[in-house]
Amino acid sequence: MTETKNTDLLQRDFIDMLKATGSLKNKAIEQALQSTPRHLFVDRIHALGKRKGLIEVDPKCPTSSQLERIYSDEALLSHLNPPSSTSQPSLVVHMLDILSVRAGHRVFEIGAGTGWNAALLAHLSGPDGHVVTMDIQPDVTRRARRHLKRQGTKNVSVITGDASKGYAKKAPYDRLITTVTCPTLFPAWWEQLSPKGIIVLTLNDFPGESQCLMLKLQKRKDHLSGEVISLPGFMLFTGKHGMTFQWDQARKLVEKFAGKRPAAKERASWADILDGRDGWTLRRDLAFFAHLQGLTVIPMQNAFVITTHNRSTICIIHENHITAYGGNECFDKLKEAQTKWLRAGSPSRQDYCVEVWPSTVHQKNSWELRHKDVTFIFSLK
Repeated sequence: MTETKNTDLLQRDFIDMLKATGSLKNKAIEQALQSTPRHLFVDRIHALGKRKGLIEVDPKCPTSSQLERIYSDEALLSHLNPPSSTSQPSLVVHMLDILSVRAGHRVFEIGAGTGWNAALLAHLSGPDGHVVTMDIQPDVTRRARRHLKRQGTKNVSVITGDASKGYAKKAPYDRLITTVTCPTLFPAWWEQLSPKGIIVLTLNDFPGESQCLMLKLQKRKDHLSGEVISLPGFMLFTGKHGMTFQWDQARKLVEKFAGKRPAAKERASWADILDGRDGWTLRRDLAFFAHLQGLTVIPMQNAFVITTHNRSTICIIHENHITAYGGNECFDKLKEAQTKWLRAGSPSRQDYCVEVWPSTVHQKNSWELRHKDVTFIFSLK
């Protein structure tokens, strides 16, 4: 009885904390949180401090220190190699708010995690709705099923498989949400979405990067349209179309020019921008704009390597300067992109509207990112 009182109090404080920080504004989501205790979906968490690996947790009776972590605004790693987790609660609430799930909706979730998000979606969609959550890792889906059963959630199907093909058996879906960083929007997701349905897509800003653009897109007659909402980070999409980090590729490019004199070097123009963004964010925003101009961007740990398709020349965007190697071709193109970026008001990655088309489309005052099966059209808000 005491343990139940403790978890009830922690859960109430947890909800109050999300409301106080401005994360939780929606009454329906608050009720979903009240009905879906997070600790019932945590059977192991990553160790802190010098300890490594995962710590087993009894969901029916977690320790007081485990409960403190579970009911904090912390993402909790539940699997290693490949990783999986239950996302940071403020981010979970933010995405649910954007997705706007209503009673009776059919929802497709990519990335099952611990099953907690699927349970929240199931509560929002109600007894007449249904949620399909899909993950490629069998142990992730096995544990998610167990957690959902323990909590008593019945209107969720947990599927093991490659989510790039969607799940046609339960389609069409009124809502689709990705909780992993995705390399693209796969055609099956589009095809299995109802007319006027909404996708919350977490699309990587650069290939192989966990940082992403959270897009809210609505299905129109022949395309999807929406905007960049925020800039979170997630585990990478795995499977046939999975991604890997590109740091080694960037390092090899830099090593290719090791010992050679720079072709050009210039102080950073973004160092004078004082709008609340830190230097890393400004550099990432500039690099993304350069990417939209057709340059190839490969992030490193503390810099961005910019190159052209033939990779004969490179530029490195450092903390406070740009250095070019192999000639001025890449440097001149980056300078041109930087000038356009500054004239446009040095836009953030959140400052874009987005359209997705099944083929190449040319529009004024916009930029194309062509993927294998779709074209993303970015324009400033």
